[in-house]
Amino acid sequence: MMLGRTDVTLEADLPVIEHMPLAYQRDRRRPHFPYESEEDLVAYADAYGRVMDVVRLLRAEGIPLWPGTDDNTGFSLHRELELYTQAGY
Repeated sequence: MMLGRTDVTLEADLPVIEHMPLAYQRDRRRPHFPYESEEDLVAYADAYGRVMDVVRLLRAEGIPLWPGTDDNTGFSLHRELELYTQAGY
């Protein structure tokens, strides 16, 4: 969600977004974190990278993580598993 932009579909939503009600589609194609400038967007992208760095560090230290469905729909679970895989889990 840190990478959300106005009228941009997040990678996590690509497989399902076109099959969802319009209200859901509109909600998912809006930024969930406020931004006022390009600098804000760069900061969010940097923060996302740091979160992934922390997940990689947790993996390196042998700390287990459990995927969750706190995004209400459960669809994001698959993307979360992809990201864990990218981090080495």
